Amino acid sequence: MIIQGKQVNDSDQREAFKKFARRVAKCEITVHPRLLNDEQRRLHIRSTLREDHTIRIKNKPEEASDKFDKLSSCMFKFFRGSSLLYYRDQAGSDSEMPVVFTIGDVHPENFGIMPNENNVPFFGVNDFDEAYFAPFTYDVKRGAVGFYLAAKVHGFKKKQRCKIVREFIRGYMEGLVSFAKDDRERWHQFRLDNSPPLICELIESAKESRKKFLDKNINFDKERFITTDKIVPYSKHLKEFQEVVYTYAKENDIKTNREVEEFFKLKDVALKKNSGTASLGLDRFWLLVNGPTDRKDDNIILEMKQARDSSLTGLTGQTKRGRKKSN
Repeated sequence: MIIQGKQVNDSDQREAFKKFARRVAKCEITVHPRLLNDEQRRLHIRSTLREDHTIRIKNKPEEASDKFDKLSSCMFKFFRGSSLLYYRDQAGSDSEMPVVFTIGDVHPENFGIMPNENNVPFFGVNDFDEAYFAPFTYDVKRGAVGFYLAAKVHGFKKKQRCKIVREFIRGYMEGLVSFAKDDRERWHQFRLDNSPPLICELIESAKESRKKFLDKNINFDKERFITTDKIVPYSKHLKEFQEVVYTYAKENDIKTNREVEEFFKLKDVALKKNSGTASLGLDRFWLLVNGPTDRKDDNIILEMKQARDSSLTGLTGQTKRGRKKSN
Protein backbone atom coordinates (compact mmCIF):
# COMPACT_ATOMS: atom_id res chain seq x y z
CA MET A 1 0.00 0.00 0.00
CA ILE A 2 1.23 3.54 -0.76
CA ILE A 3 0.19 6.38 1.56
CA GLN A 4 1.03 9.90 0.31
CA GLY A 5 3.76 8.53 -1.92
CA LYS A 6 5.38 6.37 0.77
CA GLN A 7 5.51 2.58 0.59
CA VAL A 8 4.39 0.97 3.87
CA ASN A 9 4.67 -2.61 5.16
CA ASP A 10 1.79 -4.96 5.96
CA SER A 11 1.45 -4.00 9.64
CA ASP A 12 1.44 -0.30 8.80
CA GLN A 13 -1.10 -0.99 6.07
CA ARG A 14 -3.41 -2.76 8.49
CA GLU A 15 -3.13 0.12 10.94
CA ALA A 16 -3.76 2.65 8.19
CA PHE A 17 -6.95 0.83 7.17
CA LYS A 18 -8.07 0.62 10.80
CA LYS A 19 -7.78 4.39 11.08
CA PHE A 20 -9.45 4.84 7.72
CA ALA A 21 -12.32 2.54 8.70
CA ARG A 22 -12.87 4.45 11.95
CA ARG A 23 -12.98 7.74 10.09
CA VAL A 24 -15.45 6.36 7.54
CA ALA A 25 -17.62 4.93 10.34
CA LYS A 26 -17.67 8.37 12.00
CA CYS A 27 -18.53 10.02 8.66
CA GLU A 28 -15.29 11.99 8.83
CA ILE A 29 -14.29 13.56 5.54
CA THR A 30 -11.01 12.27 4.10
CA VAL A 31 -11.16 14.56 1.03
CA HIS A 32 -12.90 17.88 0.35
CA PRO A 33 -16.70 17.37 0.13
CA ARG A 34 -16.79 18.78 -3.40
CA LEU A 35 -14.28 16.13 -4.58
CA LEU A 36 -16.25 13.11 -3.37
CA ASN A 37 -17.46 10.61 -5.94
CA ASP A 38 -21.20 10.16 -6.48
CA GLU A 39 -21.69 7.45 -3.86
CA GLN A 40 -19.54 9.21 -1.25
CA ARG A 41 -21.31 12.49 -1.98
CA ARG A 42 -24.70 10.88 -1.45
CA LEU A 43 -23.59 9.47 1.92
CA HIS A 44 -22.06 12.81 2.90
CA ILE A 45 -25.30 14.67 2.12
CA ARG A 46 -27.37 12.13 4.03
CA SER A 47 -25.13 12.18 7.11
CA THR A 48 -24.90 16.00 7.11
CA LEU A 49 -28.67 16.44 6.91
CA ARG A 50 -29.16 13.86 9.64
CA GLU A 51 -26.59 15.58 11.86
CA ASP A 52 -28.13 19.01 11.23
CA HIS A 53 -31.58 17.75 12.25
CA THR A 54 -30.77 15.47 15.17
CA ILE A 55 -32.51 17.65 17.77
CA ARG A 56 -35.52 18.27 15.52
CA ILE A 57 -35.95 14.58 14.72
CA LYS A 58 -35.83 13.76 18.43
CA ASN A 59 -38.05 16.58 19.70
CA LYS A 60 -40.41 17.27 16.77
CA PRO A 61 -40.35 14.30 14.38
CA GLU A 62 -43.52 15.39 12.57
CA GLU A 63 -42.15 18.83 11.75
CA ALA A 64 -38.75 17.34 10.84
CA SER A 65 -40.58 15.04 8.42
CA ASP A 66 -42.48 18.04 7.01
CA LYS A 67 -39.18 19.84 6.48
CA PHE A 68 -37.64 16.93 4.60
CA ASP A 69 -40.74 16.82 2.40
CA LYS A 70 -40.26 20.52 1.67
CA LEU A 71 -36.58 20.04 0.89
CA SER A 72 -37.33 17.27 -1.58
CA SER A 73 -40.07 19.24 -3.36
CA CYS A 74 -37.96 22.02 -4.85
CA MET A 75 -34.27 22.80 -5.44
CA PHE A 76 -34.66 26.32 -4.02
CA LYS A 77 -36.27 25.00 -0.83
CA PHE A 78 -33.48 22.42 -0.55
CA PHE A 79 -30.96 25.26 -0.85
CA ARG A 80 -32.81 27.28 1.80
CA GLY A 81 -33.03 24.42 4.29
CA SER A 82 -29.56 22.89 3.97
CA SER A 83 -27.20 25.75 4.79
CA LEU A 84 -24.88 23.50 6.82
CA LEU A 85 -24.32 21.32 3.75
CA TYR A 86 -23.71 24.43 1.64
CA TYR A 87 -21.16 25.95 4.00
CA ARG A 88 -19.28 22.71 4.49
CA ASP A 89 -18.70 22.83 0.74
CA GLN A 90 -17.30 26.36 1.24
CA ALA A 91 -15.22 25.46 4.32
CA GLY A 92 -12.06 27.54 4.62
CA SER A 93 -12.55 29.36 1.32
CA ASP A 94 -11.71 33.05 0.79
CA SER A 95 -9.88 33.24 4.12
CA GLU A 96 -7.73 36.06 2.73
CA MET A 97 -10.79 38.27 2.14
CA PRO A 98 -11.94 41.05 4.55
CA VAL A 99 -14.04 39.68 7.41
CA VAL A 100 -17.44 41.25 8.20
CA PHE A 101 -20.49 40.37 10.23
CA THR A 102 -22.31 38.45 7.51
CA ILE A 103 -26.03 37.74 7.27
CA GLY A 104 -25.08 34.15 6.48
CA ASP A 105 -28.23 33.19 4.58
CA VAL A 106 -28.85 35.65 1.77
CA HIS A 107 -31.66 34.72 -0.61
CA PRO A 108 -34.84 36.47 -1.89
CA GLU A 109 -37.18 35.08 0.77
CA ASN A 110 -35.05 36.45 3.62
CA PHE A 111 -35.92 40.01 2.60
CA GLY A 112 -39.22 41.56 3.60
CA ILE A 113 -41.19 44.42 5.11
CA MET A 114 -41.10 45.22 8.83
CA PRO A 115 -41.82 48.27 11.03
CA ASN A 116 -39.05 50.45 12.43
CA GLU A 117 -39.04 51.97 15.92
CA ASN A 118 -41.54 54.60 14.73
CA ASN A 119 -43.85 51.92 13.28
CA VAL A 120 -42.98 53.00 9.74
CA PRO A 121 -42.68 50.04 7.33
CA PHE A 122 -39.33 49.55 5.60
CA PHE A 123 -37.72 46.92 3.38
CA GLY A 124 -34.70 44.90 4.47
CA VAL A 125 -33.24 41.61 5.65
CA ASN A 126 -35.52 39.83 8.13
CA ASP A 127 -33.66 36.64 9.05
CA PHE A 128 -30.36 36.50 10.93
CA ASP A 129 -30.34 32.86 12.09
CA GLU A 130 -27.03 32.22 10.31
CA ALA A 131 -25.33 35.55 11.08
CA TYR A 132 -21.62 35.11 11.72
CA PHE A 133 -18.21 36.75 11.27
CA ALA A 134 -16.91 35.57 7.90
CA PRO A 135 -15.35 36.79 4.64
CA PHE A 136 -17.78 39.19 2.94
CA THR A 137 -17.78 36.94 -0.13
CA TYR A 138 -19.84 34.35 1.76
CA ASP A 139 -22.91 36.60 1.59
CA VAL A 140 -22.21 37.48 -2.05
CA LYS A 141 -21.86 33.85 -3.11
CA ARG A 142 -24.86 32.52 -1.20
CA GLY A 143 -26.94 35.45 -2.39
CA ALA A 144 -25.96 34.81 -6.00
CA VAL A 145 -26.87 31.12 -5.75
CA GLY A 146 -30.11 31.95 -3.90
CA PHE A 147 -31.31 34.47 -6.49
CA TYR A 148 -30.31 32.18 -9.36
CA LEU A 149 -32.22 29.18 -7.99
CA ALA A 150 -35.26 31.27 -7.05
CA ALA A 151 -35.36 32.67 -10.59
CA LYS A 152 -35.01 29.17 -12.04
CA VAL A 153 -37.91 27.67 -10.09
CA HIS A 154 -40.05 30.65 -11.12
CA GLY A 155 -39.46 29.92 -14.80
CA PHE A 156 -36.84 32.49 -15.79
CA LYS A 157 -34.57 31.52 -18.69
CA LYS A 158 -30.85 31.06 -18.08
CA LYS A 159 -29.97 34.42 -19.65
CA GLN A 160 -32.45 36.18 -17.37
CA ARG A 161 -31.20 34.27 -14.32
CA CYS A 162 -27.63 35.35 -15.02
CA LYS A 163 -28.76 38.96 -15.43
CA ILE A 164 -30.53 38.82 -12.05
CA VAL A 165 -27.36 37.51 -10.39
CA ARG A 166 -25.23 40.22 -12.01
CA GLU A 167 -27.66 42.88 -10.78
CA PHE A 168 -27.53 41.44 -7.26
CA ILE A 169 -23.71 41.54 -7.22
CA ARG A 170 -23.64 45.01 -8.79
CA GLY A 171 -26.09 46.30 -6.16
CA TYR A 172 -24.02 44.79 -3.36
CA MET A 173 -20.81 46.42 -4.60
CA GLU A 174 -22.52 49.77 -5.15
CA GLY A 175 -23.84 49.55 -1.62
CA LEU A 176 -20.32 49.01 -0.26
CA VAL A 177 -19.06 52.07 -2.15
CA SER A 178 -22.00 54.16 -0.97
CA PHE A 179 -21.74 53.16 2.69
CA ALA A 180 -17.98 53.73 2.69
CA LYS A 181 -18.57 57.47 2.19
CA ASP A 182 -20.21 58.06 5.57
CA ASP A 183 -22.12 56.28 8.35
CA ARG A 184 -25.40 55.95 6.46
CA GLU A 185 -25.50 52.18 7.06
CA ARG A 186 -26.44 53.08 10.64
CA TRP A 187 -29.61 54.93 9.70
CA HIS A 188 -30.52 54.41 6.04
CA GLN A 189 -33.79 52.52 5.40
CA PHE A 190 -35.81 51.78 2.26
CA ARG A 191 -39.23 53.34 2.98
CA LEU A 192 -42.13 54.54 0.81
CA ASP A 193 -40.56 57.98 0.49
CA ASN A 194 -37.17 56.85 -0.85
CA SER A 195 -37.55 53.43 -2.49
CA PRO A 196 -37.71 52.34 -6.14
CA PRO A 197 -41.18 51.47 -7.52
CA LEU A 198 -40.88 47.71 -6.94
CA ILE A 199 -40.05 48.17 -3.24
CA CYS A 200 -42.87 50.71 -2.88
CA GLU A 201 -45.29 48.14 -4.27
CA LEU A 202 -44.09 45.58 -1.73
CA ILE A 203 -44.50 48.06 1.13
CA GLU A 204 -48.03 49.01 0.05
CA SER A 205 -48.96 45.35 -0.31
CA ALA A 206 -47.52 44.54 3.13
CA LYS A 207 -49.62 47.26 4.76
CA GLU A 208 -52.80 45.58 3.52
CA SER A 209 -51.69 42.03 4.31
CA ARG A 210 -50.59 43.07 7.83
CA LYS A 211 -54.13 44.16 8.75
CA LYS A 212 -55.58 40.89 7.41
CA PHE A 213 -52.89 38.94 9.25
CA LEU A 214 -53.66 40.61 12.59
CA ASP A 215 -57.44 40.20 12.21
CA LYS A 216 -56.94 36.54 11.41
CA ASN A 217 -54.65 35.73 14.33
CA ILE A 218 -55.62 38.05 17.22
CA ASN A 219 -58.83 38.44 19.19
CA PHE A 220 -58.51 42.15 19.95
CA ASP A 221 -61.36 42.23 22.49
CA LYS A 222 -59.74 39.55 24.67
CA GLU A 223 -56.19 40.42 23.63
CA ARG A 224 -55.45 36.77 22.97
CA PHE A 225 -54.21 34.75 20.02
CA ILE A 226 -56.88 32.90 18.07
CA THR A 227 -56.34 29.15 18.41
CA THR A 228 -55.86 27.26 15.13
CA ASP A 229 -54.06 24.13 14.00
CA LYS A 230 -50.91 26.26 13.70
CA ILE A 231 -51.34 28.50 16.77
CA VAL A 232 -51.37 26.61 20.07
CA PRO A 233 -52.04 28.46 23.40
CA TYR A 234 -49.05 28.66 25.73
CA SER A 235 -50.53 31.09 28.23
CA LYS A 236 -49.47 29.24 31.38
CA HIS A 237 -45.85 30.10 30.55
CA LEU A 238 -46.57 33.82 30.31
CA LYS A 239 -44.57 34.67 33.44
CA GLU A 240 -41.40 32.91 32.22
CA PHE A 241 -41.57 34.64 28.85
CA GLN A 242 -42.21 37.99 30.53
CA GLU A 243 -38.98 37.66 32.52
CA VAL A 244 -37.06 36.81 29.35
CA VAL A 245 -38.45 39.83 27.47
CA TYR A 246 -37.71 42.27 30.31
CA THR A 247 -34.17 40.88 30.61
CA TYR A 248 -33.63 41.25 26.86
CA ALA A 249 -34.86 44.86 26.89
CA LYS A 250 -32.68 45.73 29.88
CA GLU A 251 -29.49 44.07 28.63
CA ASN A 252 -29.83 45.76 25.24
CA ASP A 253 -30.75 49.13 26.74
CA ILE A 254 -33.86 49.41 24.56
CA LYS A 255 -35.53 52.82 24.70
CA THR A 256 -39.26 53.28 24.03
CA ASN A 257 -41.75 56.15 24.09
CA ARG A 258 -43.13 54.77 27.37
CA GLU A 259 -41.85 52.77 30.32
CA VAL A 260 -40.16 49.53 29.24
CA GLU A 261 -42.26 47.54 31.74
CA GLU A 262 -45.45 48.86 30.11
CA PHE A 263 -44.30 48.68 26.50
CA PHE A 264 -43.09 45.09 26.82
CA LYS A 265 -45.90 43.84 29.02
CA LEU A 266 -47.08 40.52 27.57
CA LYS A 267 -50.76 39.87 26.88
CA ASP A 268 -50.49 36.31 25.60
CA VAL A 269 -48.07 33.60 24.39
CA ALA A 270 -48.63 30.91 21.77
CA LEU A 271 -46.62 28.14 20.14
CA LYS A 272 -46.42 28.73 16.38
CA LYS A 273 -46.22 25.55 14.33
CA ASN A 274 -45.15 24.77 10.75
CA SER A 275 -43.47 28.09 9.94
CA GLY A 276 -40.50 28.71 7.70
CA THR A 277 -38.32 26.22 5.87
CA ALA A 278 -34.84 26.15 7.42
CA SER A 279 -36.24 26.49 10.96
CA LEU A 280 -38.98 23.86 10.72
CA GLY A 281 -38.71 21.56 13.73
CA LEU A 282 -37.33 24.28 16.02
CA ASP A 283 -39.57 25.81 18.68
CA ARG A 284 -41.13 29.09 17.59
CA PHE A 285 -43.31 31.28 19.81
CA TRP A 286 -45.52 34.31 19.28
CA LEU A 287 -45.67 36.88 22.07
CA LEU A 288 -48.46 39.46 22.13
CA VAL A 289 -46.81 42.63 23.44
CA ASN A 290 -48.59 45.68 24.87
CA GLY A 291 -47.12 48.10 22.34
CA PRO A 292 -46.62 51.89 22.29
CA THR A 293 -50.13 52.84 23.55
CA ASP A 294 -52.99 51.30 25.53
CA ARG A 295 -55.11 50.77 22.41
CA LYS A 296 -55.86 47.10 21.89
CA ASP A 297 -55.27 47.32 18.15
CA ASP A 298 -51.82 48.75 18.86
CA ASN A 299 -50.43 45.51 20.25
CA ILE A 300 -47.36 43.96 18.62
CA ILE A 301 -46.49 40.35 17.81
CA LEU A 302 -42.96 39.53 18.88
CA GLU A 303 -41.60 36.25 17.53
CA MET A 304 -39.14 34.12 19.49
CA LYS A 305 -37.37 31.15 17.99
CA GLN A 306 -35.22 28.39 19.43
CA ALA A 307 -31.57 29.40 19.11
CA ARG A 308 -28.86 27.27 17.52
CA ASP A 309 -25.32 27.77 16.29
CA SER A 310 -24.88 29.37 12.89
CA SER A 311 -24.10 26.91 10.09
CA LEU A 312 -20.90 28.90 9.51
CA THR A 313 -19.52 28.10 12.96
CA GLY A 314 -15.99 26.73 12.63
CA LEU A 315 -16.11 26.70 8.82
CA THR A 316 -14.57 30.07 7.94
CA GLY A 317 -11.00 29.09 8.70
CA GLN A 318 -10.88 32.03 11.09
CA THR A 319 -10.46 32.31 14.86
CA LYS A 320 -12.51 34.39 17.33
CA ARG A 321 -14.82 36.98 15.76
CA GLY A 322 -13.55 35.92 12.37
CA ARG A 323 -10.01 37.13 12.93
CA LYS A 324 -6.86 35.22 12.09
CA LYS A 325 -4.34 34.53 14.81
CA SER A 326 -1.24 36.66 14.67
CA ASN A 327 2.12 34.92 14.85
